[in-house]
Amino acid sequence: MKELLMLGGICIGSAMAHEYGHAIPAKILGWKLVGWKRVSWYAFGYVFEVPKNPRGFRIMALGGILSSAYLAAFGFSIGGNYGTVICGLNLSILVFSFPMDIWCLVKGSNKYELRCD
Repeated sequence: MKELLMLGGICIGSAMAHEYGHAIPAKILGWKLVGWKRVSWYAFGYVFEVPKNPRGFRIMALGGILSSAYLAAFGFSIGGNYGTVICGLNLSILVFSFPMDIWCLVKGSNKYELRCD
């Protein structure tokens, strides 16, 4: 039971770390952060009131990518069972979030329009 709770915490923590990787740069850029929204079966997204600024989208997208890549490298470096789970989970977050994050990074726009009005 303890291992199951640890794995659940790692899953939720990794997804939240990825989303905070987007939210912190967005807040620094002055975007209004509205709240959390479930965007698919595996992830939660932070909802912004977004200005039309291509540079800001690129910085926001890069934040999520870097936070998941950092956690994957951290999990790889500590090794063991939990390290393997942390590494694998964050690599899968990168794969599943790839279309949304890379679109924002390359095009500088939010194709998916994840904002509240």
